[in-house]
Amino acid sequence: MDEGKKFIKVSVSLPRQLVEELDEVCREEGFTRSE
Repeated sequence: MDEGKKFIKVSVSLPRQLVEELDEVCREEGFTRSE
């Protein structure tokens, strides 16, 4: 069950703008990303 942690770790290392775009896509797909 390390996929969630891995995703968060990658998100933190990504540029802020790209993270926001991913967050927007997640909302459109019906997912929520916990801070």
